[in-house]
Amino acid sequence: MAEYGRPTKRARATFNGVGIQNSGSISAGRDLVIGQNNSEFEADRCCLNDLRVTDPRHDKQRIESAKGGLLADAYTWILHNTEFEEWHGKCNNYNSNDGRSRLLWIKGDPGKGKTMLLCGIIDELSKPTGDAKFDNLAFFFCQATDERLNNATAVLRGLIFLLVSRQPTLLSHVRKKYDSAGRNSGLFQDSNAFFALSEIFTDLIQDPALKSTCLIIDALDECVVGLPWLLKLIVEKLSVSTTANSRLRWIVSSRNWWNIEKVLNTAAQGINLSLELNADSISTAVTVYIRHKVDKLGYRGKLRDTVSQYLLANAQSTFLWVALVCQELQNVPQLRVQKKLQEFPPGLDMLYRRMVDQIYNSDDAKFCESVIAVMLVVRRPITLKELMTLVDIPDLEPDDDLNSESLREIVQLCGSFLTVRDGVISFVHQSAKDYLVKNESLQMFPDGRVEKQEQLMALRSIFAMEKTLTKNIYGLETLDFDILKNKTERPNPDPLASLRYACAHWIDHVCGTEGDWHENLLSNNGCVHGFLRKHLLHWLEALSLLKAVTSGVQAIAKLNLFLPKVIPAQSQTSRLLYDANRFILHNKEIVERFPRQIYVSALLFSPVRSLTRKLFEGENLDWVTIKPVVETDWGACLQTFYGHVKDVTSVNISSDGICVVSGSVDGTIKIWDVSGNCLNTFGDNNYSIRSVTISNNEHIASGLERGPIKVWDFNGNLLKTLYGHKSGVNSVAFSNDGRIISGSADRTIKIWDSSGNCLNTLSGHIDHVMSVVFSKDCTRVISGSCDKTIKIWDIIGKNCSNEPHSHGDKITVLDLSKTGKHIATGSNDTIKIWDLDGNCINTLRNEGMVGLIVFSNNGARIVSSSGYCGVKVWDISNNVCLSTFQYDFVVTLVTFSNNDTLLAVGSGDGPIKILNINGDYLNTLYSDRGEVRSIAFSGDERFIALISREGTIQIWNIEDKFASEIQFEGRLTGHDHGLTILAFDNTEWLGGRLIKWHLLTDTVDISMNMGLSPSPVTIASPQNEYRTTCFVIRGNVITFGCASGRHHQLGFL
Repeated sequence: MAEYGRPTKRARATFNGVGIQNSGSISAGRDLVIGQNNSEFEADRCCLNDLRVTDPRHDKQRIESAKGGLLADAYTWILHNTEFEEWHGKCNNYNSNDGRSRLLWIKGDPGKGKTMLLCGIIDELSKPTGDAKFDNLAFFFCQATDERLNNATAVLRGLIFLLVSRQPTLLSHVRKKYDSAGRNSGLFQDSNAFFALSEIFTDLIQDPALKSTCLIIDALDECVVGLPWLLKLIVEKLSVSTTANSRLRWIVSSRNWWNIEKVLNTAAQGINLSLELNADSISTAVTVYIRHKVDKLGYRGKLRDTVSQYLLANAQSTFLWVALVCQELQNVPQLRVQKKLQEFPPGLDMLYRRMVDQIYNSDDAKFCESVIAVMLVVRRPITLKELMTLVDIPDLEPDDDLNSESLREIVQLCGSFLTVRDGVISFVHQSAKDYLVKNESLQMFPDGRVEKQEQLMALRSIFAMEKTLTKNIYGLETLDFDILKNKTERPNPDPLASLRYACAHWIDHVCGTEGDWHENLLSNNGCVHGFLRKHLLHWLEALSLLKAVTSGVQAIAKLNLFLPKVIPAQSQTSRLLYDANRFILHNKEIVERFPRQIYVSALLFSPVRSLTRKLFEGENLDWVTIKPVVETDWGACLQTFYGHVKDVTSVNISSDGICVVSGSVDGTIKIWDVSGNCLNTFGDNNYSIRSVTISNNEHIASGLERGPIKVWDFNGNLLKTLYGHKSGVNSVAFSNDGRIISGSADRTIKIWDSSGNCLNTLSGHIDHVMSVVFSKDCTRVISGSCDKTIKIWDIIGKNCSNEPHSHGDKITVLDLSKTGKHIATGSNDTIKIWDLDGNCINTLRNEGMVGLIVFSNNGARIVSSSGYCGVKVWDISNNVCLSTFQYDFVVTLVTFSNNDTLLAVGSGDGPIKILNINGDYLNTLYSDRGEVRSIAFSGDERFIALISREGTIQIWNIEDKFASEIQFEGRLTGHDHGLTILAFDNTEWLGGRLIKWHLLTDTVDISMNMGLSPSPVTIASPQNEYRTTCFVIRGNVITFGCASGRHHQLGFL
């Protein structure tokens, strides 16, 4: 059985004929699967392939090989170390919940042998005998210079990969998320991957079936991206005491970094092993290592003793220093060894200084400096072929093997700073790179500026891509070639081999530049603009073939965020980048699977006035005579967030504007990033969510229809449950100091401290409390109730400090000004403005029942709506109605933009109108996703979010000059999301071609009749908007209906 199988629920066997005869029992040391379903086996394989970023077992082999092999006598000292024995001894009792026994942190300065020490520990814990053998041993080696291995997401992927490989039944936890998200969803690699993997990891280690497990992470200090997340996760898992967790142990290593120590020490559940405090043991181990290295040099007699003594006297208990000196001695004739020894100063920094001086004094100094400068700024180790496109050495051609060897020789001249293994170049040690960055930047980088080197890297990457990229670069024979289902045969030589790094990272280097250097790169008709005009589609095709489309999406988004800092927003480059971003988002699913469809369906289904479509219309095939009816311009709606299956009842945004949290009648809470990716889903499916709120320290509180208040962290972990209310909680809010206030159907208001203790219960309302909010200084609480009153509470004095004079009837709406100074209440046709002392400042007479009241952000104005009587804007200082807007629909939604210059006015099931404060209409938006429940402007007033009843969130671009011209012609009537697939014969002859429409994959195959075409031509629809529900063929035209309610046509010669 393959070790990644999932035997549970699918083990089966069929025996026929004569087989092995056995009268006794059969036992298996591992899970036994007979006749596993092939489709499930393949699904498991695909899941593991997507999960795998590296196999840490191979990383261990590579590291040991690069360092000359693992020397047992150099690490066995730790097996008798007091701290290790304490940790090791406690591991014998897997059912112990003693927190101190579960983490061993090994820390030490660079070059002290931490990595090789952990390699030795892994070998010892892997031995089949021993007091503390683990059933599962998972490990990961962080490496700062390799983007695949220098982030928290990769660490989790590596650990989970080894755990499910060792205990295959655990794969079910991975498959649950993987199957739900879908293949190619980016579950394991997008910007939210760490959070998704954290959930999987938590489920996995809390599985009651988890066997005794040890998790080992080397070089936490080399986890460049997401280290705080990773440290927090480790501490959180150590703090949980469960039966499964009692079988889980950790070993981590790092340099002596205060930020790591600060977090790990707060857990107070680990054992620290400092290499500096074990100097004698390290010195003995280094002595053993010196003997080993000198033996490998082949020295004998007096020379051997002389070299050994010099190394012992100057190594300063540093393995790396010994390794570097012995590497230099390899090519020194024995007659010159004693003299050469004197050139090696003690200590790493002094040795690095000598290596640098050697480079500067060599004949190849300029070449070496160029190579090192490139290596200092690359985002990952690169191959020799990739280096040839990035370094400025005359007459080097990437596909020339002779030049490749010449470059290898130059790398080898770089003073032992760099090493080449299997054609991949990397620094010999992270400390070597750290030294160069700190001490040699002025000499290594052009003009002594790293930004200048970044510019050169960007320019060289662009020039290399311009020189090589072309349409159908791999010569794929068919338009429907699916690279996810079929093995892609790379040409020999591979034209993309030297461009892999450039394609993935050229934008990183553009964003690393600053100052006047941007002019060359980003100006109109500059390098970036020219490259995108000619090669955007070629670049996307290359990313598709390299399976790096997600990286491309993130890169384009990164560049779009960077551009406003350096060039005008309306420049040609900015406009083209904006369009490229919309194009790639619109067609991402197609680009990832069908590289050649970039030139067909991606263009056909893009808006008519898309800059990308206009630039590359010549790529369209001439047999498409009638093109589908599409929007004139990119729609104002940038994204629609799907997820909730029932009404969205509450939405809130984090104080930093990074995350949105939503609660729904379906009982779930969802956290979204600003791009619309669902970061996490959690909640209590037994009760609907009535209110959600976010604290400044990133906790989430939810009020339930029937149940307590629950407080969560952003990973979905339930931190505390607050019991006390006797009925459902209608409203919750955080104060700035972390307190929680809640209003309930039990007619009470409760105030809770950050630990979950109820501080106060405020009673006084005689009906449901519907809304509660803290005053700006957090000394008062304002509440609104179905008893027709609002109350202002002094929460220090624990009483109702003021109760404003009530309206004559039930208060239907209220709002608190953002300044915290005023309250507005509405009842029947009357609006009252109150101060916080309960004094009625103004009374406004409205026309008709007041349906909605909203304060402007500066608190100087309010907007009121009254059914079909329209919307009024009031100046509350003098009771003057500034404007009245009439509509032919009932206004149920009103909101101000941040600076109070724009208004959004609309009806839940009607249009949303955008206007300025003077009443000038700017745009009209229509949501086709059901009743709109809430609207909100973005901080920069460029976007507006619509939250619909059916559980979707749409973000619209209100600045798009063509937004009001969005075309909805061709919309089918009488259909909704339940549109039924019509029955039809799925093959028809059409103009000498055979047409096949595949409803599951949304592709059309058009094959020439009579054998005129050797293979079919395929058009694939790019997004849900064009998902096919039915079609009809008449002559040379296909008319097809879509799930979106539109219909389109395609015509062919």
